[in-house]
Amino acid sequence: MQKELQLNIKRLSLLNLVAVILAGLTALSVYLMYGSLKTIEAETKVRYQSYILAEQVRQSSDQLSLMARAYTVTGNTKFLDFFNQILAIRNGEAPRPEDYHRVYWDMLMPHNGKAPFPDGEKKSLQVMLNSIGITDEEMQQIRLAEKASNDLTKIEYAAFQALANKPDENMEKEQIDAILSLYSDDYFLAKSEIMSHINNFLFMLDYRTEQNLDIATRDHYLMSLFSFCCFITILIVLYFIGRLRKSLNHLYVSSLEAEVAEKTSSLTEKNVQLKESMDLMAKTQKYLMEAEKTAALGRLVVGVAHEVNTPVGICITAVSYLEDENKKMGKVLADKRVSKGSLEKYVHTSEEISLLLHSNLDRLVELITSFKQIAADQHCDELRVINLNPHLHDIVMSFKSDSKNKNVEVIFNIPDDLKIQSYPGTFNHVMTNLFSNVFFHAFDGQIEGAKIEVSASFKHNNVFISVKDNGCGISEDIQDKIFDPFFTTKRVQKNTGLGLYAVMNLVTQKLKGSISFESEEQTGTTFYLTLPNLQTEHEITQSDDKEPL
Repeated sequence: MQKELQLNIKRLSLLNLVAVILAGLTALSVYLMYGSLKTIEAETKVRYQSYILAEQVRQSSDQLSLMARAYTVTGNTKFLDFFNQILAIRNGEAPRPEDYHRVYWDMLMPHNGKAPFPDGEKKSLQVMLNSIGITDEEMQQIRLAEKASNDLTKIEYAAFQALANKPDENMEKEQIDAILSLYSDDYFLAKSEIMSHINNFLFMLDYRTEQNLDIATRDHYLMSLFSFCCFITILIVLYFIGRLRKSLNHLYVSSLEAEVAEKTSSLTEKNVQLKESMDLMAKTQKYLMEAEKTAALGRLVVGVAHEVNTPVGICITAVSYLEDENKKMGKVLADKRVSKGSLEKYVHTSEEISLLLHSNLDRLVELITSFKQIAADQHCDELRVINLNPHLHDIVMSFKSDSKNKNVEVIFNIPDDLKIQSYPGTFNHVMTNLFSNVFFHAFDGQIEGAKIEVSASFKHNNVFISVKDNGCGISEDIQDKIFDPFFTTKRVQKNTGLGLYAVMNLVTQKLKGSISFESEEQTGTTFYLTLPNLQTEHEITQSDDKEPL
């Protein structure tokens, strides 16, 4: 599929290049077609202007003949003036009227005739013909026509002179001769020579302009045909590009679907592995938390056992000493050597030993009672009311029973009547781990001047507990990690790193509270716990059943 995809991409690139080239050629051909159209327009305009100027050459000859004949017939000098003006306009000696190629002199011939158009610039016919780009051969014909016209003018001037020089009595004869001279064979021969040159000029002009127009028309046709072919080819190329794009889209979609299916399968497999890993990690964490809980209880047992060992040893010693005294007194009584002083000494010693046994046995009862309560609470997970002051005292005293912690001063700022409804087992686990962390990490063996302050208060149905120490504090670079699982600074001492992680989980999930801390190196650390008063299901049901006021 990848090879086919790459091949189609190459084909598409090639077709796109062809389309761009064809578009460029089409644009160029359209531009050239526009240029050829302009050439046709220009050639047509030149052809038209050439015909107009050629017509003016012919008209000027006809108009000169008309005015000459009108003057010889009527003797009216205005026709002679018109004759001279026509010559002056043709030669560029007088202003050429605008639109002179239209009817002009016929409008002036009547008695009150007026010029139909205003005068323009002075331009001779030769200058005007040169301006439209006629060839030298064509201009030669115009010059020959003009020369023949000048020769004809001589005949006309001769007729005019004959009329002007003869006396009045011979006027009619001279006038007839003048008129006849303007209709003579010489006159018509000169006239025909003019017209033959004009015909030659028109033939040459027509042939040249027609050829130019044909060339321009052919170029325009070829450019139009080329543009049309390019356009059709572009449409065909675009059609194939469309089909190729559709094929490419299909291949892309198929490729993406295959890739997505492969990734989905891989992700599904990885999700299964991840789920198995998470389940294993959850079981491991649960096991380690139970192990941590058992270890905390074990440390508690070791501490209590150590504490119990002292009064038990004193009691054993006292009992042994009392047995020795009893044996001595029995021997004295057997020998009947009892004196008042020895009897008083025995009684005094017995009383002291009894008091010592009594005080130490009371201490044992207190320790065992405290241990039993803590041990029972560790396994009690039912909601009940906890009296915080004695409860926290018992937990702290279990740590202080360890000889290493005896010199740590613990200050309690807890009201005697402060109570909370919660899970005692979870609460004990939290406080045991928290105090264990304080005793083990805060002072790090430096117990001189060590002090822990435990405070608690009640507000808005929440109990706020703070545990403050003046220990070494927590380094700033690890403060964001202390609640992470398996994080510990005492790895070499076989710490699991789950103590504060367990505290965080139990406080937030089971006890529905929150925990935070403030710490500064070499100053100390304060942990803050916020624990709500938890309600039993029965209490929740009763509160839900109460009607709102």
